Amino acid sequence: MGNWEIGPVAFLKWQTTADSPGGGFTCTQVAAVLGSSLGCGRATNYAAGALVGYNFGLVNWQVWATDSVYTQDDYGGWGVFTRLSFKLWGPDAPKPMLTKAPPAN
Repeated sequence: MGNWEIGPVAFLKWQTTADSPGGGFTCTQVAAVLGSSLGCGRATNYAAGALVGYNFGLVNWQVWATDSVYTQDDYGGWGVFTRLSFKLWGPDAPKPMLTKAPPAN
């Protein structure tokens, strides 16, 4: 839609190893202080939302808004992310091909 872009977005956060609190604390003590929803597990967060972006020519700006649909051992909720990107280097645009007209008979 011209310089505008919109669309769906999603992300997955999936921790591969379990946490360990350190500092002489145990996972049971951390869970007692923070509540039973957070502990020393493997943080998981699935979120989905929408993207709105605009291309200013030299700079492209995007804003993502997402909401968690599933969390385990992690904080969930709304998140807003932004991305500003620009081209550092790239090949020149191709030049148009010129051809001669065929000779007239």
